[in-house]
Amino acid sequence: MVRTGIAAFAFLGLTGAAFAQSPLEGSWTGEGVVQTIAGEPETVTCKVFYWQTSATVHEVAANCTSASFEFQQKGELTTVRDGRYVGEFENEQYQIHGKLRVLISSDDPNGQAVTFTSDQAKGEFALKKQL
Repeated sequence: MVRTGIAAFAFLGLTGAAFAQSPLEGSWTGEGVVQTIAGEPETVTCKVFYWQTSATVHEVAANCTSASFEFQQKGELTTVRDGRYVGEFENEQYQIHGKLRVLISSDDPNGQAVTFTSDQAKGEFALKKQL
């Protein structure tokens, strides 16, 4: 019986089911402002999805649109501490990569602030969790 329990626990750890669900995980939507080096700031609407791949790592995929462009980004975030995540993003469409930061509000766990920076663009977003 003990051997079976240990095997089940080890399997759960390998599949990712053993770690607690992160408050970041799931679908988020909102808007913000993106500014490229060559352009004016533009309001952008985004749909973002986060999924947890380990106790401290999340993958992220974002689809965003504005009046003049549309883009998709993906990235990876590491937990710094509760509600704070940092990492990198990549936008293959525009060949942009850079730093990504996510802060979940301590006052509203269903709200987050996202910032990204690169040598070609920067942006800030306010997102709400889709429940």
